[in-house]
Amino acid sequence: MAEKTKEQANAVSEAVVSSVNTVATKTVEEAENIVVTTGVVRKEDLEPPAQDQEAKEPEEDEAAKSGGD
Repeated sequence: MAEKTKEQANAVSEAVVSSVNTVATKTVEEAENIVVTTGVVRKEDLEPPAQDQEAKEPEEDEAAKSGGD
């Protein structure tokens, strides 16, 4: 019974994390839209989305592991 409870708790926590990440992403997107629309920042000045940066990190990690050779 304890194992089943643990599995259910893990499923709930994964769902919560996923929901929080979705809300955070949408919040950032809307904040970017607001600052661009109001002219506070130019769209070109915004950094690329975090997903693009995450995709680049494994390549950098591989270079670090191999000593950059």
